[in-house]
Amino acid sequence: MCKIKINHKEKALINTKTAEVFRPSCFDTMALLHSYYLDRGYHDKADELLRRIFKGEKVISEMIEKAQKHNLG
Repeated sequence: MCKIKINHKEKALINTKTAEVFRPSCFDTMALLHSYYLDRGYHDKADELLRRIFKGEKVISEMIEKAQKHNLG
């Protein structure tokens, strides 16, 4: 199983199995959300967030879109 790690210095995600590097444009927001999940004890959610973003999914954009739709009613 691959493990995705955050490299804050490089603002990148690293696949520890393949050494593949991914630099998401949403890095700062992703890092904050990841930290939030870990602080709350949601380790599975934190790992899933990294996996989805590493695959290229627009997780943060989707969250913003859902929040905007909710606020607009």
